[in-house]
Amino acid sequence: MSLYIAGYDISLQSANGIAFEIYFAGCPMVPKCKGCHNPELWEPFENFSEEEILKAIDERKEFLDYVVLMGGEPLGIRDLNVLYDFISLIRVTYPDLMIKLYSGYNKKQIEEDPLKLKILSICDEWFLGPYNPDKPKLFEKNNVTVNKKC
Repeated sequence: MSLYIAGYDISLQSANGIAFEIYFAGCPMVPKCKGCHNPELWEPFENFSEEEILKAIDERKEFLDYVVLMGGEPLGIRDLNVLYDFISLIRVTYPDLMIKLYSGYNKKQIEEDPLKLKILSICDEWFLGPYNPDKPKLFEKNNVTVNKKC
């Protein structure tokens, strides 16, 4: 099953260091987040395979600090076992890179789904909950945010 990888980028904005951002297409959230950062990623499509992403990371690994998973919705409309395997492969292949995940799901929704919880367990940092442009960025303990936008 496809992971619906729409694209990737190098950024200094989504992490405390140089990040390789992986953008996943498809977002099942209803309603969509007001002020969504990437509304063009709401519908699922794929531009890159897992192998192409791993090659792109490998070509840049010397100067990267993070791999950041964002969307769309990384924990949305895909086989979460395939996503877990993909993140695990990144973890094993590039053990020095931190893995950060942005998701519109809140902590309670994650805790109710064993596969989503399993995915979070292999990420170093995660930021959860729908984005709301009317609220300031507020960070809580345990790597959880109540508001975010990259």
